[in-house]
Amino acid sequence: MAYKEISVKFWRPEKENDSVEGTLLKVSEDVGKFKSKSYFVETVEGAQLSFFGSVLIDDRLSFCKPGDKIKIVFKGRKQSEDGKSTYNDFQVFKDDMKNGN
Repeated sequence: MAYKEISVKFWRPEKENDSVEGTLLKVSEDVGKFKSKSYFVETVEGAQLSFFGSVLIDDRLSFCKPGDKIKIVFKGRKQSEDGKSTYNDFQVFKDDMKNGN
């Protein structure tokens, strides 16, 4: 029997347009000190990545389930509507298999 080491790297976007794309494997809840959601993705290259959610990511990924193909793009720091704070902005995509893609 052949074994392959399981290695999960943490994805943390650093610059605008950093992205992760692949198959959503698992969602864990109440993780860590802040009781965040943690997402696990297998990329198109076969690497396994994890990342923490945010209000924006959690809301948008609530429409996805394990097995869905997703893409998340970091759009940089944005100013809140009230101008009092900034937040990390992301675009979240789900593959639309209905179009044969």
